[in-house]
Amino acid sequence: MDQREILFIGTYTEPILFGTGDILPGKGRGIYILSLDPSGKLFDAGMEADVRNPSFLCLSPARRFLYAVYELQEYDGEKTGAVSSFAVKSRGGQIGLQFLNILPSGGTDPCHVAMNREGSHVFVSNFMSGSVSVFPVSADGALSPASDFIQYEGASAHPRRQQSPHAHSL
Repeated sequence: MDQREILFIGTYTEPILFGTGDILPGKGRGIYILSLDPSGKLFDAGMEADVRNPSFLCLSPARRFLYAVYELQEYDGEKTGAVSSFAVKSRGGQIGLQFLNILPSGGTDPCHVAMNREGSHVFVSNFMSGSVSVFPVSADGALSPASDFIQYEGASAHPRRQQSPHAHSL
């Protein structure tokens, strides 16, 4: 019996401006899929290359679906990032991702995605705009439009980096 674990690795595929003012060049190519055997060796198991800055990923509780934020300041001509859903598929012993859908995240530079225990909702933190969005999940793993949105207000002690809120994780 194969005891391998499957790992999904998010990357920056495009340059991104950090809150410190530094620009990360973004050298990744998408979502990498790796296989980890019991001895600790990693093996290349594939890639999903048609994603932009999938910086943070989340698996559903049953590990049937993967959710990725697209850490962007603009998506589809709007000032927003995005969040997408994928079905985790096994094809001939290989694991792959099947794209389901993508939606605007409701704010800029989404940097975190999480799912509730029941697998019914996905939560996204939008770092630069300081907001959080909630997305219902359908039975097939696809995301529905946001059912809730919270925009935070305020500033903090560091005058250069904290002129506005920065939602980071849930």
